[in-house]
Amino acid sequence: MVTHDRQALDLPPSRPVVRPLRQSSATWWSTSGTGHSCRHGRTAAGCLRASGMLRSGLLVDDVLDPTPERKESAAGSPAARTGRPASGRRLSEALPAGLIGRLVRTVYPRLEPELARLPDYMPVGGTAVDIGGWFGPWTRRLSDRADRVVTIEADPRLAGLLCQAFPQVKVVQAAASDECGKIDLWVPDGGTLAGISSVTGGAGRPVSVARLTVDSLGLTDVRFIKVDVEGHELNALLGAAETIARDRPNLIVEVEERHRQMPDVIALMGRWGYTGRVLLDAGWTLLADFDLATHQRETVRELDRGFVRRTLRPGKRYINSVLFTNDSHSPPFATHT
Repeated sequence: MVTHDRQALDLPPSRPVVRPLRQSSATWWSTSGTGHSCRHGRTAAGCLRASGMLRSGLLVDDVLDPTPERKESAAGSPAARTGRPASGRRLSEALPAGLIGRLVRTVYPRLEPELARLPDYMPVGGTAVDIGGWFGPWTRRLSDRADRVVTIEADPRLAGLLCQAFPQVKVVQAAASDECGKIDLWVPDGGTLAGISSVTGGAGRPVSVARLTVDSLGLTDVRFIKVDVEGHELNALLGAAETIARDRPNLIVEVEERHRQMPDVIALMGRWGYTGRVLLDAGWTLLADFDLATHQRETVRELDRGFVRRTLRPGKRYINSVLFTNDSHSPPFATHT
């Protein structure tokens, strides 16, 4: 049994601490560890229910919300027609936003193991940029390695939560894009916590927000950039072209076929002298040796299971994060390259 203090787990003082159970060399949020229990011997789901973080009657498979694109895969269902579950309430409607943020930041490496492998590719020091901060799972861990962290989040409520959770981080409430001005951010019905906001359209209502380029921020010594903005990645990268050309940071970019930008993003990074890799069970593998588009078509329905269910009962992993490195700033990979 491995214990962690509350500060390390980012949990409030009033909540029971869920202690990960070590299996061989991996904890339950790693790619190889699947068993987990608390100090009372409960499973993770049971411990969360006992602590009030999951409650009877709440739908865990719709929590933190499928995006509009994901709902389309269930067309014809009550959820697809109304944008809400057939019964019950979303967890996001029943818990305080701050608590949801802490939960997400704690368990997120289980869904995105690239985050758990941050030391593989992120240098210590300098400036790190988190484009698409969401609840801050990347912001939190970037803060442990970078001297300065700048998080860009378009959603006003999420930006406010990030300011409260990370007072040491510069939070910029705007959409990272390829030009400055204004842009419509589509916020899902039910508010920020009922789904994922996007500037590329979708269900919900449009809210006018500022848009800017990373280059316009005047950042220096940028050593790492993470980009996850629900289909607007190409625009965000183009808006960071000068920064990337000058500082040559490593990047993690969400690359998805369903957003119809995969070939353009990969081609752009290639022209800029970057090599792509994805994290498989065997380790880091060259993107050129892995059919990412086919993989995503075969596993995209995994996203329909929702955040909590995928965390507690992992299925086949859906890979959408690509690591881009360049010759001048490449880490010493321990596995095949």
